[in-house]
Amino acid sequence: YIQAGRFSQEANANKLVLNIRLLSLPAVYYEDNSGGKKSWVVLCGAYETRAKADDARNLLLAQDINCFVAQY
Repeated sequence: YIQAGRFSQEANANKLVLNIRLLSLPAVYYEDNSGGKKSWVVLCGAYETRAKADDARNLLLAQDINCFVAQY
């Protein structure tokens, strides 16, 4: 997976998911309640190999979407 964002507002997570999907990449968000704070985490993927994840990450970075490869 690629984590593409963590937001305090669900609407912001939804907007990023839609923008990523416009790039023909799979994206979802989920609600996280860890640490006593609610946030929404945007994920792109899943990818079968690190190379595929890196390719997708580079595409996101080219669109000024700050992200990193993570494993869940």
